[in-house]
Amino acid sequence: SRPFVTVDAGVLAHADAEWLLFGREPSAGLSRTGLVERANGGTLFLDGIAAASDVLLTRLAALVEKREVWP
Repeated sequence: SRPFVTVDAGVLAHADAEWLLFGREPSAGLSRTGLVERANGGTLFLDGIAAASDVLLTRLAALVEKREVWP
């Protein structure tokens, strides 16, 4: 009954991958929930994580370590 969000390699390789995963800051004028937040309390499955940029991989590692999401 908990959310199961699948993210494929195509999303991770996209130029806007950070916005898609982490959402946008409300002050940007486009308040948007990211896929990580949508999986809250459930599972976030990252398929093909090797397609992600080094910057995105670093941010995902910080997410796992701190267990906090910041747009």
